[in-house]
Amino acid sequence: MIRKATAEDAPQIFALVAETIDACYPGHYSGNIVQTFHKFHSLDSIMSDIKSEKCYLAEEGPLLLGTVTADGVHVRRLFVAPFAQGQGVGSALLREAERAIFSSHRCVTVDASLPAETFYEKMGYAVVRECSEEVCGERIAWKVYQKSAGERCGL
Repeated sequence: MIRKATAEDAPQIFALVAETIDACYPGHYSGNIVQTFHKFHSLDSIMSDIKSEKCYLAEEGPLLLGTVTADGVHVRRLFVAPFAQGQGVGSALLREAERAIFSSHRCVTVDASLPAETFYEKMGYAVVRECSEEVCGERIAWKVYQKSAGERCGL
């Protein structure tokens, strides 16, 4: 089941995001960059998205399986618990975020971390820009992906 997150869900979402970062990012990023991802996805930022009614979660009974934020034209913070990956949870969450975004925009944009690139490509997203920035004295790379609602969109 996918539903909008509530303030009561924030600690559990925060824990899921942290667990997923720790499980999936170390093979792609240094320890300093992994810690930067943890800071970026803080409890405060999750709570802000929930209060703005932008945050969704997938659950099965009492288990939190994943989360996503639909913010303007952007998909943000799409995380699936390590035990639930590869079972369609991420796809379902992404479709929910797309539904919300396409209701008022013609394009969906996502800044994809390295572990997520293949997922977005399989979901029909195209690379529109490759980015790189120095963070904590190290270079971090990512790709910006877009998907349109049937017409060409620019970044």
